[in-house]
Amino acid sequence: MNDDLVEAAKRLLEAQGTMEDRTVQSRVLEEYPLILGSGDGHFKSPPAGLIWLDLQYIPTDAPSQVVGHTRDDEPQTKGNVHCQNVIRDTIDSPGGECVFVESPAGLRALLRESDGGVAIRQLE
Repeated sequence: MNDDLVEAAKRLLEAQGTMEDRTVQSRVLEEYPLILGSGDGHFKSPPAGLIWLDLQYIPTDAPSQVVGHTRDDEPQTKGNVHCQNVIRDTIDSPGGECVFVESPAGLRALLRESDGGVAIRQLE
């Protein structure tokens, strides 16, 4: 899937700003539905591709992964899937930034607190 995403991105970049841009966009969406497909009724709903699919629709037995496409004010975990997209819901408040750090000891979330400090949460 990562290789397919890289290939799709390369094709989109090469076509950007050319007369073929729109045609290539349509082809790439059709050729990579598992990754770039749109959902029913909303682009993030089932059966959206992996790039768009909202965390609430990801099955609990999905492969281990970190995603960033579901808004919340705290990192979320569902099965083996961890979501770190918190900045969009915390942008107007002090703190709120979040970054995940993976090491041999596991996955941790570093969260900026409203007083400027950093909270560390073990996710795995």
